[in-house]
Amino acid sequence: MKIRAGLMAGTAPARFPVIPGLDAAGVVDAVGEGADAAVEDEVLGATVGGSYAEQALLDGPVVKPEALSWETAASLVTVGRTASRVLGELGVQAGRTLLVHGAAGSVGALALQLAVARGTTVIGTVGERDIERTTARSSCPDPLTP
Repeated sequence: MKIRAGLMAGTAPARFPVIPGLDAAGVVDAVGEGADAAVEDEVLGATVGGSYAEQALLDGPVVKPEALSWETAASLVTVGRTASRVLGELGVQAGRTLLVHGAAGSVGALALQLAVARGTTVIGTVGERDIERTTARSSCPDPLTP
């Protein structure tokens, strides 16, 4: 709404018609020259030109893991970039301890998993109803599924 109203012109200038959205997941209909995906691949990624549409253009899509729901896959790009960027900015590495507030939320859950994968000890704060989900060990948890 803010983009369409021109209220974010300084950071997100609008060229109408505006198709908002960044994250997308779906089945490949067509590929361009040099693409790393094939027709009928299930992929996720960041869109070029917006994702609130029946079709979207992805630059550098990645294969959607079978264990991920479509809903999670479609929302993973921004969440994943945010979690990864924060860990990079903090210099999180093996042998360190990290406190993640909101470890049951989208960004927190991914930050927790990425930090553990780096060999970091993670202490996470969560609500009582999220304790079991955030402490369970799994090869490919779906961080956005309640």
